[in-house]
Amino acid sequence: MLKFTLDTNCVIDLEEDRAYAQDIRRLVRANEQGLISLAIPAIVASENQKNGKLLENFKQFQDRLALLGLSSVEILRPILYFDMAYWDWCLWAGDEMIGLEKSIHQVIFPEREFLYKDYCVANGIASSIPLDTKWRNAKCDVLMLWSHIWHQRDVFVSRDDKAYHSNTKKSALVALGAGRIEYPSTAIALVPTSS
Repeated sequence: MLKFTLDTNCVIDLEEDRAYAQDIRRLVRANEQGLISLAIPAIVASENQKNGKLLENFKQFQDRLALLGLSSVEILRPILYFDMAYWDWCLWAGDEMIGLEKSIHQVIFPEREFLYKDYCVANGIASSIPLDTKWRNAKCDVLMLWSHIWHQRDVFVSRDDKAYHSNTKKSALVALGAGRIEYPSTAIALVPTSS
């Protein structure tokens, strides 16, 4: 059975009923029918929200998923980052985990500092909480794909051209273990038909 992972943009597409929403709903139905396994990285809950605020707790994220018909999807735990990840929904990192994260970061954001303290120094900002939104968004993008690879999923589903779909980035991420990186419209073509 193929294992698909949805990114933040897929959740947004469902919420706002954007162009890819129908394809994502088809993936959800295929998951419910047992044709595929569908997951969402828990780090999606740590993304900056439309109102500019962060979710207060992980239950708010689970409620959001339920409203979107995504309560049946598996939630993938990312690496623990203080002031980003939610307790009980993250993993303590070892060297191999950090090594993979650094490799993904170097492909997706080679111009951005990996550590927050280095980002703050390079950009002349105080190392503060809440985290700077640009660094936070980049870290979430990295940890979404990290979660997909670390949990040995097959198809990463995203419409984010800048982070995942450019030819050079895509081939490098596949080499790191991403399997396939697909748009929702091409991911749905990989779903087996029910017998």
